[in-house]
Amino acid sequence: MLDDEETAMLFQTYKLHLLHMDANAIALDGRELPLMKVISESLKYIANKAIEKLTEQVGKVVKTKVRWVLTVPALWSEEHKFFMRKAAQEAGIIED
Repeated sequence: MLDDEETAMLFQTYKLHLLHMDANAIALDGRELPLMKVISESLKYIANKAIEKLTEQVGKVVKTKVRWVLTVPALWSEEHKFFMRKAAQEAGIIED
């Protein structure tokens, strides 16, 4: 998640940061990153792993043909839903 790709950061409470719509998420070691980056990079990682696994099982996968479904808690506000949609766009798994 960092530019140097050598220093790992562990975010255990990013969902709480999302609940409170904090600007940054705090890693276990106290370092911070923008919450949008943490969420979008997490979604990108999960999507890439899913595509890899699907490719192993069925062969060639056309990424543009994959339809992603992100569920969010029903009690989330429109602001939270918009944030997740934007994170998915930044992750490259959905288009505008």
